[in-house]
Amino acid sequence: MRQHFIEVDESQLGRPHLRKSNPVYGQMANAPASPGIPMISLDIKKQDLYTFFQVAVLTKLTKQVLFQQGQNGFYTPIGGTAFQLTELHTNLLVGASGGLANPQRFMAQGICRYVSPDINPVDSFNWDRTTFISFHIGDNKKSYFDAQLMQIPQPNSMQLTGGTWAPATGQPPVFSTTGWPVVHNFVGFQTEGLIDPDTQTLIHDPGVTIDQGQYFDLSLDPTLVGGAFPVWTTLASGTPTNGFGIIAYFHLIGCLGVSVQ
Repeated sequence: MRQHFIEVDESQLGRPHLRKSNPVYGQMANAPASPGIPMISLDIKKQDLYTFFQVAVLTKLTKQVLFQQGQNGFYTPIGGTAFQLTELHTNLLVGASGGLANPQRFMAQGICRYVSPDINPVDSFNWDRTTFISFHIGDNKKSYFDAQLMQIPQPNSMQLTGGTWAPATGQPPVFSTTGWPVVHNFVGFQTEGLIDPDTQTLIHDPGVTIDQGQYFDLSLDPTLVGGAFPVWTTLASGTPTNGFGIIAYFHLIGCLGVSVQ
């Protein structure tokens, strides 16, 4: 579990370490082998890439491919009506469908999710146990992370137990969460403990790079269950099932490089 604290030696203790701006890095706009290509500078900031996901009540789950619509693009929830995304739903820019806008770069270091706590625990359990998740980069959709959805934690949620939602009797809803809700709770893409064979020193794995315009996606497939486990259908609203559907945000944890202003 990464804390992202600055490490300093004894001689630096007590000295100021604040910076006036984000670090700026120079990068080649094109392949290094191309002569005469100017350098571009990127302002690096700690910023997740996030996107929206929703399933209506009484709806069979289907495969979804996320991070395919930028702001002002249209997203269709499973069993719902298409609507236009805003910066609340995603921070992919306008026109950035399945890729990063120029000149952005992103260093993906992990993944987490934020699920609306009014999800019925039965829907939460079945969504988790039946869904396979994959993170792809590149036109050939090379997979950099594969897991069952139940492995993806939730760093923050309401924590409250109570009865089933029944407005007529005044009973409170059950608030559901996956994983202990602490802000640093996520699954990392980085490989720890690699040793350089030449120097015999530890190699720092910065994560997985997504370049400008490079395709990437996060796919959720609940259709692979087979056998005695049918594809899950979310619970109906109202008594006695008390379904609310599924509303969630998926975050790619990492650092975003943007143009220097």
